[in-house]
Amino acid sequence: MKSILIIRFSSLGDILLTTPLLRVLRKKYPDAQADYVVKPEYASLISGSPYINRVIRFSKETASDLKQQIAAAGYDMIIDLQNNPRSRRLTSGLSAPVHRFKKHSLKKWLLVNFKLNRLDGLPPIPERYIFSVPGLEPDEQGLEFRFTPVDVPLERGKKYIAVAPGSRHFTKMWGENRFIELNRALVRDGFTPVLLGGKDDFPLCCRIANAVPESVNLSGDHPIEYAATALTYCRAAVCNDSGLMHLSCSVQVPVLVFFGSTVRHFGFIPYKNKSVIMENNTLACRPCSHIGRASCPKGHFLCMTELKPSDALAHLKHLAEA
Repeated sequence: MKSILIIRFSSLGDILLTTPLLRVLRKKYPDAQADYVVKPEYASLISGSPYINRVIRFSKETASDLKQQIAAAGYDMIIDLQNNPRSRRLTSGLSAPVHRFKKHSLKKWLLVNFKLNRLDGLPPIPERYIFSVPGLEPDEQGLEFRFTPVDVPLERGKKYIAVAPGSRHFTKMWGENRFIELNRALVRDGFTPVLLGGKDDFPLCCRIANAVPESVNLSGDHPIEYAATALTYCRAAVCNDSGLMHLSCSVQVPVLVFFGSTVRHFGFIPYKNKSVIMENNTLACRPCSHIGRASCPKGHFLCMTELKPSDALAHLKHLAEA
């Protein structure tokens, strides 16, 4: 095996979940040229990997040129972990074998719409990525993010807890008031909450920081390395089912996660890392989506509102002090 192409365009969590595959792939083919196709905004997640020779930045505008480049490169194997129409067009007509990640879309649909769980027993997503390639086996290690730390306004030795309250979808968010209550409790117990999130999360984080002024607000339009560096100062993290969950795992920070409209059966769980998942398993309406919704279809949102800040505090203290 002389050359391998891996394709995963986005996004933060999904790309970090590919890192165990990259590690076992390099172990099996130590001398192969391994290239990775990814969107530019996520390239830094892979650019520091010791298992990848070249990061190829993908965009819609350059797709036709990239297809020609891939054909000319003559890869011996292509691993399509995106498996969508765009990645299939990119790899169509090539002579190399293409191994595609199986998404189990029908099984997810059955679970969401009829609560028929045909996903039970499937391994978590990182291992499903690995099993996409015949002959590969998981190595029982976790996620990786190799990066150069950047300057952050934190001090070593302090009792920081990372708090990431944002998500792209409402039904995956624990809620502003509950995060405020949790942050106040953390402060009373001697911890300093460190708010993390992207530019879309900044207004939410600012409101929480205003309500709990002892918090350190590091959210905003920063490179991924900024949040990753901040996490390394923290004793534990608390977040929704989001990319920050996987980022915490990639730097081996214990994490507490709230699962609302999504469930662990989809495979996106804290992988090989000290963690606690809080979820309401008494509801017949879960999951109502595999990606999240703009509102609760039932109107009660009990999947999140019944997850208590007092329980979250107890879990966080255990994770931080273990």
